[in-house]
Amino acid sequence: MTAPPRRRTKARDPQGTRRALKEAATTLFARRGFAGATADRIARKAGVNKAMINYHFGGKRGLYSAIVRESFGTLLDRLRGAVDEEAAPADQLRGFIATFAEMAQGLPDLPAMLLREMMAGGEHRDLDREVFEFLPQILGTVRGVLEAGIRDGSFRAVNPLLTHLSMIGGLMFFFATDEFRRRALAEMKHAPAPPSAADFVSHLQDVMTRGIVAERHAAARKR
Repeated sequence: MTAPPRRRTKARDPQGTRRALKEAATTLFARRGFAGATADRIARKAGVNKAMINYHFGGKRGLYSAIVRESFGTLLDRLRGAVDEEAAPADQLRGFIATFAEMAQGLPDLPAMLLREMMAGGEHRDLDREVFEFLPQILGTVRGVLEAGIRDGSFRAVNPLLTHLSMIGGLMFFFATDEFRRRALAEMKHAPAPPSAADFVSHLQDVMTRGIVAERHAAARKR
């Protein structure tokens, strides 16, 4: 009797294996934290042998690092591309918010994963360094937009760090709590419909750009 053909496994597809491990790990890091997302659980969810984590990433620590570096690296490239220096500063800020939200939607577990580790209060200091390398660069992008708006008189002289925290904090929290928010609203009587990502992005764009507009520009709008 002829043996049935063997199925092609993920081990024969290195890129597919790496992708499956990163997706599985991001979900488990978000739900269980770094300690709770064991190598066994990650491998089982990814459908590959646990040895593949060491082979492709040098261990769970390397896998976490790869997720952060690739995600933030892509985000930085997109944010810088979205900030058109020829556009008005308010439009640049709107583009920044929309691009960050687009990235969060494409990687829905990443905001929760990062927030969980940040809320651990430095428990995993070696992991925190991965994030810290990118935060100043994102803040620098925000600062550049704000300084352009202050120079041309369209923005008030606002604190770049507080503005950055207001935007990023709102975006991270919104996307990290999506599942909980939908479940909570479904159990409420006469609850409003869950806001879409597009609704939130539009709301945050208006709040941020109108909140920092210079007084003379605000007065001109009222006329």
